[in-house]
Amino acid sequence: MTGIRTGRATGKAALRLALTVVLALTLGPIFSTTNIQGATPAIRVAILDTGIDAAHPALAGRVVASVNFTGSGTETDVIGHGTHVAGIIASNAGNVEILNVKVADDSGVTDHETLTKGIVWAVENGAKIINISLTVREPGSDLERAVAEALATGIIVVAAAGNQGADAPSYPAAYPGVISAGATDSQGKIAVWSNGGTAVSTTAPGVSILSAIPGGGWGVKSGTSQAAARVTASIAARL
Repeated sequence: MTGIRTGRATGKAALRLALTVVLALTLGPIFSTTNIQGATPAIRVAILDTGIDAAHPALAGRVVASVNFTGSGTETDVIGHGTHVAGIIASNAGNVEILNVKVADDSGVTDHETLTKGIVWAVENGAKIINISLTVREPGSDLERAVAEALATGIIVVAAAGNQGADAPSYPAAYPGVISAGATDSQGKIAVWSNGGTAVSTTAPGVSILSAIPGGGWGVKSGTSQAAARVTASIAARL
């Protein structure tokens, strides 16, 4: 299995996160959902995305709360992105419980205000890790403040670096203290479409990843979204 690779680390929060990822590399394979459940307290992971199909067999009993900050009429996943991300986390992280935080609409579109609301809600509802497999191209003061406040409480924030194949930053991945995940292929090489450069702090598999899709099925997707989910899973398995 292609492992996670670490890079940038700045400040106390980033150092803590980098050490966590190093542990993920040295302690062996990621736990699966076949491991003993309930032996340790569940790690609460907030997934800020397009919603989640909580009825999917891979996610049964994992989604403990849901909220919808978009104009969509449903908190579930219509386009398949959030369910795919959730499936990666649930199947690789051991004992986790999931907060379904819908911040991208049924076209996959989000913005600073909606992301900010989602982060604040995740903090208020006990998240230990916040996974944001979404990007916006420009920074925003309210979003940056919400991320900083989450980090200050000890929450780990993981975000996708973006799929533009550039070194330009995407947000919230580029904010200080956030683990920004780029994607690698099956050979461990950086995917040609994955963002890179100094704004990326780690990489993980993100090409042709099999995971859950709405309606109880399974599908293959690629992106730094999937890489971020793998990083989140690896960290959650060791907390």
